[in-house]
Order: sequence, then C-alpha cells, then structure tokens
Amino acid sequence: MTESRYILLISPPVGKSQLGKVPMPPLGLASIAAVLEEDGHKVEILDCPLRKMDYPDLEKALKEKKPEIVGITGTTWTRYEQFESARVSKKILPDTPVLVGGPHVTFTGPQTLEKIPEIDVIIKGEGELPFCEYVKAFPDEEKIKKIQSLTVRYKGNIVDNPVAEFITDLNTLPEPARHLLDLEAYGQTLFGKRATTIMTSRGCPIFCSFCSTSVMWGERNRRRSPEKVADEIENLIKTYDLGAIWFFDDTLTLNRQHIVGLLDEFEKRKMDFIWYCEIRVNTVDYDLLKRMYDLGCRYVSFGVESASERILKRINKGINLKQVLQVIQWCIELGIYMKAFFMFGLPDETYEDGLETVNFLKEHGKDINDVALSAGCSILPGTEVEEYAKAIGQIPKDFDWTEEIYYPENKMNNRPVAIPTLLQPQLGLTELNRLKFEYYGKGAINWYNIKSRVRSIRSIGDFINFMKLGFVFLAYILKLGSKKKPKKLGKPFLK
Repeated sequence: MTESRYILLISPPVGKSQLGKVPMPPLGLASIAAVLEEDGHKVEILDCPLRKMDYPDLEKALKEKKPEIVGITGTTWTRYEQFESARVSKKILPDTPVLVGGPHVTFTGPQTLEKIPEIDVIIKGEGELPFCEYVKAFPDEEKIKKIQSLTVRYKGNIVDNPVAEFITDLNTLPEPARHLLDLEAYGQTLFGKRATTIMTSRGCPIFCSFCSTSVMWGERNRRRSPEKVADEIENLIKTYDLGAIWFFDDTLTLNRQHIVGLLDEFEKRKMDFIWYCEIRVNTVDYDLLKRMYDLGCRYVSFGVESASERILKRINKGINLKQVLQVIQWCIELGIYMKAFFMFGLPDETYEDGLETVNFLKEHGKDINDVALSAGCSILPGTEVEEYAKAIGQIPKDFDWTEEIYYPENKMNNRPVAIPTLLQPQLGLTELNRLKFEYYGKGAINWYNIKSRVRSIRSIGDFINFMKLGFVFLAYILKLGSKKKPKKLGKPFLK
C-alpha cells in the first residue's frame, strides 16, 4: 500500500508578467488533486491569485503547512512567478521536493532544470498520472528517474524522459477536486447567472502555427462521455446553485458526435442552464447552432486570426472567410453573443495582408459583438512560430526562457510583457501599431492608459519605444483624421 503523503499544489502569486485578469479556478490542479486523493493522499490547493497572496504570504503559508511535496503550476505567461514560487519553497522547505508542470515547462524541461536549481522535477504533458507515479516512488531516485513524462536530476545529470501516452479514456479520471477550492470566491458569471468552468475533451488535430495545444495535449481529440459530463454539470448546479457553465475546451464542437451527444443528454435530462463554448467556424452549421441555442448556448467565441486567405493557409488555420461570414450571420439570426479573435503579425504576414484584416473588420466588425484584436503574435515554446522566430534570427536558437526579460513595448498593446512578440522585417512594431490605428483610428487611444505606460518607462529603450508609438499614432491622426471605434454590446461576463 502506498504511504500517504501531504501534498500542497500552488498557483503562483500574481507578478508583473500578468495583466491583472480575474483569477479562474485552476482546473488542472484540481484534477491532479482528485487523482491524488483517490490514491489516499492529503492534498491542499493554494490559489495565490484568488487569495491575493504575495511571496511573503506564500513563505508564511509554507512554514505553517509544511507539506511533504510541493507542486507548482504555470504557463509561459506566468513562468517567472512559477520559478520564484519554487525558490520560495526551497528557501522555506529545503528538503521538500518541488515539482512543476504546465505547458511552458513541457517544452523547456531540460533548460528549466539546468537554470532553476530550486526545481527538482518537471512534469510534462498531462500531469495526473505522472504526479501519482512520482508520489508512489518517492523518495526512491532509481524508480523516479524511470517515470515517463518526468524530467529529473539524477546523480548530477538531467534525465529527460519521453512524454507518456496520453490518457485514452478520460472517463477514468475523477471530477476535479473543487471541494479544495473556494469556488464562490471566483465570482464567475455569465449574463448575470453564477457560473463555473468544466472541460469535456483534450487534444486538437489542427496544429495552428501559433498554438502549442496539439503538442501539449496530443493531436487526437479525446472526449469524456456525454453522461459523465451531464452528471458533473448537474452536480455543480445543485452543489453551488449555478445557472451557467463555461466549457473550457479548446473547441467544444471539434467532434460532431461529441457535441451532438452532449446536446442529446442535456435534452433528455431537461437540463436548464445557459452556457459558453469555443467553436471553429468549420465545425458548425445552422442546425447545430440552433440546437445549441435551444439547449442553452448563449455565447460562443472563435478564432479568425486573419482575413487574408493566404495567411490562413500559411498558419494552417483550416478555415476560410466564407465560413466566418456564414457563422457571423447565423449567430445574429439566432441571437448568440459572439466573440471573434484576430491578430496582426503572423508568420510571413505583410502590411498588405494586415490591411485585408482591417478592411474585413471595418465592413463586418459591427456585426460581431466582441472583436478581440491583437497587434502582435506571441512567440511561445513548442509552436511553429517559435521555430520561425529562430529561423529569421529574431531570437537565438538557444533562447533562454528562464532569463527574466521583459518587453515593455507590449504594454502599448495590452499584451503580456514577459513574452516576446514576433517582429519580422516586413512587419515590425511600427507596422503592427499602424495596422491597429488603421482600424481603431482615434479610438485606439482608448486602448492605452497613458499614466501607467509612462510609469512603466524604466530605461532609455523604454522611452524610445514609447515615443516611437506616439509618433506613429500622431502621424496616423494627421493623415487620416478621426475614426470612431465600432460600438459594441455589453460584456456577457461581469467578471
């Protein structure tokens, strides 16, 4: 029988890498916790952003709790906070193993272990089963070094094991251990109704060039059964008095059989709740959207990225503009609130390609409830964009993801400052912002909090970047005059 352990799972404090978004329930940690609890371990989740905890607060909590094993989640956005949380953990509990996981370290394991000595183990990919195997093997280093999906230190060397096979049957996983979270404190709402998040599937076969999901979760779309999903929703509605659900799948409609099965189950059980999901414009038709609406769907989002057909093909998006326009029209007819994502700065994109997106939005943006437009494409590990950035020499081939580097120019576009933006010879920072001004005109000034931008200037380089964008904006106004930002409906989320 496995010896019972006390394990503390941590979502790191908020740092300057982040944009101050309202925290969401850490479903990944809750899922790992549920599997660990099934194995008889005592688990606690410390969600620092929700509790507004800083690093001194984390130190105090570690001193009081004294866990036997610490696990810390993180993304590329929050990697510096993940690393600092590991340092704090080792400082307070030097003999306690520190495990980290998440999409960032999945693709940067050996480098992270080499540069961050306070981290003992990296869990790559799906964390539930490797974490449990580690706990069963602990403290036997001979057994630990053989566990798939782990990157570990062993006798002075780094052992980088291959990622284990993905969990084929997601029904074998228990529901996330939400009882370890203060779910009501997250304050999630959808159109005024109390809400929370769930996931019904993992994996994506699309391989968009800017996204690491297909590698992180696998190219095979694996799904929970409609019965299991409906059971979880009914339990959530009853336990937490909810009226809404946010499906956190990358694409709920990716598999037709899956979404139809869910709708059949909702209808059979006469379930009464509203919900949000992400779709792809090539995976829905009018009849499916109408049935989704009839059974509670009130809000969908979808990625368009670019209105240049050439760029859509270049990034392997797998959609076309005819499909986008059709879905927009269907959502209008059905009364489904929609959010569409666009970005400038994709690989090999030109200013002229960007203008195609601008013109598309000028013509059709008024029909979309919420347009999310990013002046820049983030370079993320594990993506084709990262390889492209290395190929054009923007970042070195041995780019150090652990070095604490900030990109203050990202603040001008409300983008994360800890992640480099893809800048190409034909489409650099100046061109990216000109494109954004082309769409928003003077309304673009609403995107900037001038005081905070000025306060963020810490060097001559920061000042030069700030002034460059100021001149770009001024030149745009003088040339093209005032243009109003398209009027949008109210946001569906209060938080």
